[in-house]
Amino acid sequence: VANRGRWSSLDCMSVFIAPEEVPATFPRLTVVESGAGRVVLEAQSESPVTFSLVSGPAGESKVLTPEGDNPLRVEYRSEGRGLHLFAATQASGLADWLAVAMEDPG
Repeated sequence: VANRGRWSSLDCMSVFIAPEEVPATFPRLTVVESGAGRVVLEAQSESPVTFSLVSGPAGESKVLTPEGDNPLRVEYRSEGRGLHLFAATQASGLADWLAVAMEDPG
């Protein structure tokens, strides 16, 4: 939901319909560390996830690549101030979304 060009509080819901039974274990996305212009996200998941920036303050989106030896952890740096919406998505399509208000890197 946007109000005058700015994001308001978000509620996200995932609906997954499959012709066959699949495990219903959604990933859980959390903020591990945050600071001005920087956030570290971690997914708790029984299977690999793809991290993505769903939407940034300027409408940008992209897939995020984990660095290091932990594929369930990613660091994101932003030049923009405002609400950033992130997702951790399993190959099955099950996902968790998380909105993070980021400040200018100062």
